[in-house]
Amino acid sequence: MALDEAAMEMGRDGGFAVRTYRWDPACVSLGRNQPTGGSLGGRPLESYRPGLDVVRRPTGGRSVFHGPELTYAFVTPERALGGPRAIYATVHAAVASALRRLGVPLDPPVADPVSPTLDLHECFIAPAPGEITVRGRKLVGSAQWRHRGAVLQHGSVLFSNLQSRASATGTGGSGAIALDELGVDVSYEAVHEAFVAELSHDLGVDAAEADVPAEIECLAEALEERYASEEWTWRR
Repeated sequence: MALDEAAMEMGRDGGFAVRTYRWDPACVSLGRNQPTGGSLGGRPLESYRPGLDVVRRPTGGRSVFHGPELTYAFVTPERALGGPRAIYATVHAAVASALRRLGVPLDPPVADPVSPTLDLHECFIAPAPGEITVRGRKLVGSAQWRHRGAVLQHGSVLFSNLQSRASATGTGGSGAIALDELGVDVSYEAVHEAFVAELSHDLGVDAAEADVPAEIECLAEALEERYASEEWTWRR
């Protein structure tokens, strides 16, 4: 999370950045402004999953269980593609094209996608307009953060649906679907390569792999303490 925020400096300088990654160990991430002081199912959110790591993302949205999935992080100047709504649509189109290329039977795209605004405790409890779905259930969850002239967009492509673990009651994730449920046998590497290729084509840039600039690594190291702190994770 610290590295993703640090990469926003590249967006402020007029550049793009994209990376994909997996999580070890599995954990739950909370959205930037997601409340934690209340209760879900009669239990404080802070104690809903004893023993499970919890982090707070810089991007918005609600709880996501990060297990068998591929996460992407995309950084762009705020106005490079026409603003946050156009960025959301552009990245989703690249993800959808990549998945279709790999044989995933996605639902037809919505003509006028918008950023999710549903006030739900779990990201995958129900799809919002414009999201990537199969059989009406969400396969990819995405969220944004706009700050000082740059936009960071996160997204999760589910390989298995374990989203009930992001729920206080253990009943969440009913609105999710995963690649293994669809009988689609693809590797994480294949999804990464297809996504980067589609995004490069759509943006007209070469998104080939490169080393993280030293100044971005230094900034990420400075941000790590905040993302590891209890004050940040349970701040609301």
